[in-house]
Amino acid sequence: CCLEEFVKDKMCSCQDSGHLFCRKCVRKYAEEELYSNRKSVLCCISTEGCKSAFNTRQLERALPQKMIEKLREMQYLSDMKKAGKVECDCPKCGCKGFIPKEEKTFSCPRVGCLHKSCRLCHRPAHEPIECSEVARTHVEESMSTARIKKCPRCTRQCIPEMGRGCTYVTCSCGQNFCYVCGSRNGYGSCRCTRPHDLTERVAVRSAGNNAVGRMSHAARYEGLDGIVERLI
Repeated sequence: CCLEEFVKDKMCSCQDSGHLFCRKCVRKYAEEELYSNRKSVLCCISTEGCKSAFNTRQLERALPQKMIEKLREMQYLSDMKKAGKVECDCPKCGCKGFIPKEEKTFSCPRVGCLHKSCRLCHRPAHEPIECSEVARTHVEESMSTARIKKCPRCTRQCIPEMGRGCTYVTCSCGQNFCYVCGSRNGYGSCRCTRPHDLTERVAVRSAGNNAVGRMSHAARYEGLDGIVERLI
């Protein structure tokens, strides 16, 4: 505590032992406990080891309204956890809510959203399919999309054959174009020398790694370890 002198009615006392503290010290202590340590109960800060809590009326005299609201939020979170519920947030709008910890699907309570998502991987609800299977499909789709190039003439999607060596792709419309830079001025018109299959592997590997990186921690390591190299 700051050890400065204050009149009693400008101080706060703990509930059971009556230890007195100035409001400034209580605010500083509450800020650390609520925002850094995420505590839901503010106990006495006496050096004598007192475990008594500050009651709500005492705290309302010392803390700003924003901090009081934070305390109520932390108390609510604590009550939900004691009731066996876990906090979830909607990946679409950010709205928070609680569901029993044995459930996986979180339905957003906000009117106008109502989005259903998996609380573990944050992707659209997919029960009874496991998160790892959904994640694997997402990685595979991302890697497949990375192989696609659009024809510069008809915009049809083209997937080149692996192992041809040259950089040029022929669309079903008859248009030839460079897989690397998109040039359609004919073979040898650009300066791209790297075989398109090597360029493709780099793009596919990057897309796969990025997809794995976007997975939440809960789903990222369930069967995804080494998946990118296996799929190339």
